[in-house]
Amino acid sequence: MVALEIFGISIYWYGIFYLLSFVLSYLFLYSLARSNLLDNYGKVKNLLKNNLDDIAFYIILGVLLGGRLGYVIFYNQSIIFNNIWEIFFIWQGGMAFVGGVIGVFLSMLYIKSKYKLSYKDFYFLIDLIVIVVPLGIFFGRIGNFLNQELFGKTIDEIGSSILYQNQELLEAINLIYIYETVDQEKRLNTNFLESFGEGLLLFLIFIVIFWKKLISGKYKVGLISGLFLLLYGIIRFIIEFGRDTTQVNYILGFTSSQYFMIIFIILGFMILFGFDKMEKKF
Repeated sequence: MVALEIFGISIYWYGIFYLLSFVLSYLFLYSLARSNLLDNYGKVKNLLKNNLDDIAFYIILGVLLGGRLGYVIFYNQSIIFNNIWEIFFIWQGGMAFVGGVIGVFLSMLYIKSKYKLSYKDFYFLIDLIVIVVPLGIFFGRIGNFLNQELFGKTIDEIGSSILYQNQELLEAINLIYIYETVDQEKRLNTNFLESFGEGLLLFLIFIVIFWKKLISGKYKVGLISGLFLLLYGIIRFIIEFGRDTTQVNYILGFTSSQYFMIIFIILGFMILFGFDKMEKKF
């Protein structure tokens, strides 16, 4: 959905929110690098202080290329055959989170090689990046909402007594919403659920845990990454049940995204409960 036009150029809400999330994430890492919180991780701190622009460039590149290609490959292969140039129209929406994760990880591997980071510094840097990932999710889901995409099932399809009994309240806070570009049905606003659950809530949890563990000297490398994969996977897996059937592909009773979330959950457990052994090899 177009937010505004400048000299005939359409600016989409989706692009504005992506830009906002990048700016806020940059400012967060910039401030963190200039605090004393990272004093025990000197190389990472110096890297963020002196080369944050370079790191930000490769991460943004990973997000955009990975997210867009992931969307096309996993969810909308028709773009390749109908209008292949549309792959680059990221401002119109259509980004796959899983693809973005893969893109960022590949970017981080390049950064590790370029700056010759040890494995411990590499995974700690990933933890720092992961802290701000929920900010991108928060604003990205709002962009999805404004684009009138990724909408939820109708309340009649869900048939939950909780929704019916609290319908007036849920409508007041837009958790039940009519997507007018789709139809006139009252639907579960899965965009807002994901924006809060996968975005704002996880960001606040990570900030509190990271700050407390780092201050106490008990922070374990990989903690935030493992928690993210585990918690995001669980939340997204549950919310997927509320997505409209025209918006998802079902395979043996689960959406394709839910299978990715199962992988996330397994990886999260492996990192949280196996990283201590790995850390000894660093």
